Amino acid sequence: MSIFVENVSKRIAGDPILDRVNFRVLPGSIVALTGISGSGKTSLLRLLAGLETADSGSVETSSRTVYAHPAPFEKLTVRENIAFGLQIRHRSKREIREKVEEVLQFLNLQALGDRYPGKLSAGHRHRLALGRVMAIEPDILLLDEPFDLLDPVIRQRSSSWLRQRADLFGATILLATRHLEIAREICDRALVLHEGRIAREYSPIDPYELLALKTSLELEERKKQDRERDYSVTIG
Repeated sequence: MSIFVENVSKRIAGDPILDRVNFRVLPGSIVALTGISGSGKTSLLRLLAGLETADSGSVETSSRTVYAHPAPFEKLTVRENIAFGLQIRHRSKREIREKVEEVLQFLNLQALGDRYPGKLSAGHRHRLALGRVMAIEPDILLLDEPFDLLDPVIRQRSSSWLRQRADLFGATILLATRHLEIAREICDRALVLHEGRIAREYSPIDPYELLALKTSLELEERKKQDRERDYSVTIG
């Protein structure tokens, strides 16, 4: 299944969040969304997941689209959280048990399987969000900063798993990320969002252009933070 986004716009409280966005992601490919905070990355993912609606334009995905939301079921253990998606898909108890243990081991969460999310660190909660996705192996996967708070080993494992899902099973993957080095390693294209628009596309992702992009985004992020700080001082 593909992702099609055609002329999509959205406003919140009168402010443009997305402005005539157009792109597509074909099966077997991974596309990175990048840009400074507030550029529209998360809003676009939530719209594709059906959690928000566009003011205009059209979106086409699949009923098997999964948005990797970081919020777990707080009253379920880590093991039960990972098993949940398999249970509602009516998998056998044996298959569920084997898949859950496989995911726990892959993400190095074996010792935390019976712990509740409220007792987890931020990094472990992030692993749990990935684990719930890995267990059900969706056709279309939407990820919001999937590599944040992960140690280098788990980050590498997770990025390799995504590339394998695309190459071997034809999964369609769209991820918002600031980790541009990983994006270059596993993504086929990168889309740069700026003020709700796709300002630039990199296909393929050239390492020298990547370095320039990273420097530019870091500078824009610092300028944005400075403006926000100056504004807070002014109204304070």
